[in-house]
Amino acid sequence: MELVAPFSARGYRMDMAASDRGRGRMVFHAVEVSTADDRGLVLRSVMRLERPHRLKLRVVRSLESTAGPTATMIAEGDDVEALLTAVEAVDPERQFHFTPAGLVTRSYRSESWRSASHARFRRRPVGPRLVRAEARLEPVTLTGQDTEGGTFELRLEASEARALDVPWDFLAVLGWRWRPLRWLSASARAGSVWLSGGPATRTHRLETLVDHAVAHVAATLSAPPADFHARHRRARWRAALQRLAPWVYLVTVTLGFTAAVWLLPKRPAVHMLMQLLSLPAIGGFFLITRVYGLQPPGPPGPLGQRSWVS
Repeated sequence: MELVAPFSARGYRMDMAASDRGRGRMVFHAVEVSTADDRGLVLRSVMRLERPHRLKLRVVRSLESTAGPTATMIAEGDDVEALLTAVEAVDPERQFHFTPAGLVTRSYRSESWRSASHARFRRRPVGPRLVRAEARLEPVTLTGQDTEGGTFELRLEASEARALDVPWDFLAVLGWRWRPLRWLSASARAGSVWLSGGPATRTHRLETLVDHAVAHVAATLSAPPADFHARHRRARWRAALQRLAPWVYLVTVTLGFTAAVWLLPKRPAVHMLMQLLSLPAIGGFFLITRVYGLQPPGPPGPLGQRSWVS
């Protein structure tokens, strides 16, 4: 009753049939949500309270639309009142965001802890933090997913499992923060964008970058593939040179160690130092190859295919 009280005070009614109190899962009846710019979209909000751990609570709001997409807002902590406030602080318009290119759904996650003794659960910074974004741009779907390490992965997938034929620099032309696309399947490719900064700054910049990517994908797919090279010639050359980073790193480190062997005095301490420095050098090489790959790109040129999806 203590956990449900904040929900009842705000007008939420518990759905006894859908709830499972023995497993710490309480579901509330859906309510319709009105937005300032819904464009005929009807949203249903479903609140859920979970207790995955005796010291941890989770409040989940699922926004379901008549058009199909769903967006969630998840808040975790130990104070149900603060979690409910954090969930309601995220406007539905922010989660169902209309752009000139189409609808972008956004899902967020946040944390709110009342006691410092529960700091061991703080594996991620306090939000709301953008964890997922999706835009359906026929004939493809663009999906973004937050990952560990400061990268936000974006996946392009053709509808109806059709073959997707896009170059590796399809998203890399957007800027130096964008990574090359990698092959997942005949109908799917995945890339990423790297960002740093605090949770609020990073989320705001990610929202802008995702909107930029959505506009880029929609505009590019609406034009024939032959126009891609002419529109992004300079950006494609920049991305190709950027992808040479592993080879530049390898040559630089090799020349540096060779010069050190010849120029530094032949002493045991120097040899030990060289051996210790070789470990981070090898680690840095594997890290940079994970980002850009090891295969050097050829010179960018006009695309030969007639369509993006077949």
